[in-house]
Amino acid sequence: MLQHYTLIVAWSSKEVGRYIETYKAYENKSSDSLKEHVEKDYVAQFTKAVTSIRTVTKRDAVTLMTTFGDFKNVVFAPKQDLLLCPNFGQRKVEKMQDVFDQPFINPNKTRPSRFQ
Repeated sequence: MLQHYTLIVAWSSKEVGRYIETYKAYENKSSDSLKEHVEKDYVAQFTKAVTSIRTVTKRDAVTLMTTFGDFKNVVFAPKQDLLLCPNFGQRKVEKMQDVFDQPFINPNKTRPSRFQ
């Protein structure tokens, strides 16, 4: 039996109120309004990718773009070249290279049964 109820759990009545306001605002809207809007231009995509690294700011992304030209050159840049960029210290460069060296797929994570 299907009942059309929504359960909202929150820490305070104020928080519940915010959830209800948001729920009511999106109640009759399409799911497209909730989806992430993906930028189509290269600079915005580059900035989003590089700033996903915790220590890299938007200003750093601009520096990387103007110095190296594209994402591939940043990923394969030697440590010494990255250290020459303004506002790039040892820690930031090491963090970036650690992120770039990680595999895209976690080999330890098991796949859902439908893929086996």
